[in-house]
Amino acid sequence: MKRGLTLAAALTAALALSTIAGAAGTGPSTITFTDATGDATGAPDITNVAVQGDATSGTITFAATVTGLALPAADGSQRAVDLWLNTDRNDSTGSGAGNEYDLYFWTDSTDPAQWYWGIATYANGSWQDVAQTPTMHGAGSGNQFALQVNKSDLGGATSFDVYATSTTFDSSGNIVAHDNAPDDARWVYDIGGPSKTLATTASPVIGKPVLVPAKATAGKRLTVSFPVSVSQLGQSGSLAGGKAVGTASVGGKAVPHTTSVQGNVVKVSLVVPKTAKGKAVKVTVAVTAGSSEDDNGTWVNAATGETGIQATIVKGGSAAKTLSTTVH
Repeated sequence: MKRGLTLAAALTAALALSTIAGAAGTGPSTITFTDATGDATGAPDITNVAVQGDATSGTITFAATVTGLALPAADGSQRAVDLWLNTDRNDSTGSGAGNEYDLYFWTDSTDPAQWYWGIATYANGSWQDVAQTPTMHGAGSGNQFALQVNKSDLGGATSFDVYATSTTFDSSGNIVAHDNAPDDARWVYDIGGPSKTLATTASPVIGKPVLVPAKATAGKRLTVSFPVSVSQLGQSGSLAGGKAVGTASVGGKAVPHTTSVQGNVVKVSLVVPKTAKGKAVKVTVAVTAGSSEDDNGTWVNAATGETGIQATIVKGGSAAKTLSTTVH
């Protein structure tokens, strides 16, 4: 279904969409995704996709920065950019790739001043065009393109997995080049979800080990305790949610042992062989802090008063320490 705008009209519409998007401030609903530049040889290069929604009105705007969508030569080729939406977040439904909607732009090089947009949904085993509604709008100028819809145009969806593809077709309709954004994954959008993400690493810090008894003795049990703290954003936290792996050897040979975590202390316990006098005992612990995601934080722009939800993603880092002592 062709829904065309000349570039002059598109520029006016793009400015209108920009104003509408800027006014959508009722919730934490704007997320901008990026893709590498220069990875789309022969196809339109998608470098930026932004999704903004208004939780009150249900309006969702998709804006994309795409280099090379228009072709200057009238050789009959076409270029297209598709935004694929998995609106039920279930890969086993919808199209073969799990998508329920396709929002697309495309140009025909026989008329470089004209470009088109459309929306399709996957139903009854095939893609079908969605009839235009008063809440659907398309705009574009230069490398900037935008589509605005209402959640009602997407079956009521306010959250979805999304990724973009671009394709160049020759005059016979054969694919000659394409680009994926992101390259090997999908982005996630939720109109009521976090609009800012703080990514940080939880780094375990292993302190000086304590031996009980103070000296390793042949034929006796030895317990080595490693105090552990977790440093995150300059503050010290606990090992809760993390894991620890211990190893033990005597004279270079692995020996039976147990590893346990008690609060912020990792303990490795073993019985030193009776024949180990004079040999080296080595006990090592490898600690990985827990990873987590929390969408309950808030952020405030002091200059504008704008507020929103902030997601904090914590990636658990790892550390290891070895104790070596001689058996008495």
